[in-house]
Amino acid sequence: MVSLSEEMQALEKVGQELLKVMAKANAGKILKENLEKQEQMLARCLHTKKTTMQLIQELMSAEEQVAQKLSDRDEELKVTLQKLQKIEAKLLHAKEKDSELKSGTEYPFWSASERCTSPPNAVLQT
Repeated sequence: MVSLSEEMQALEKVGQELLKVMAKANAGKILKENLEKQEQMLARCLHTKKTTMQLIQELMSAEEQVAQKLSDRDEELKVTLQKLQKIEAKLLHAKEKDSELKSGTEYPFWSASERCTSPPNAVLQT
């Protein structure tokens, strides 16, 4: 009787021989197909890398432009705020001067109560 291990060895030998026959028949075709697939994958990877690098460069350029515009607008804002502060200071000064002029030219010879209640003609008529 043939032992189980001998049968396994025989089966393995048959399997190897089948693989050899199949490999001889299809090996060239399979290798060629695999090589073509690898070349396609490599081409796609290179294209993807090129596209990615271009997108990164465009993004960096856009970021630089935005940063420059932001810096320019910030500088414009500072200048505008300085102008506004000067205008506010001039306005305050003009209001103070106007108030001084009004109080100085408002019939200085009248008493405080007459200035508030009586027009100039009322004083002259009495």
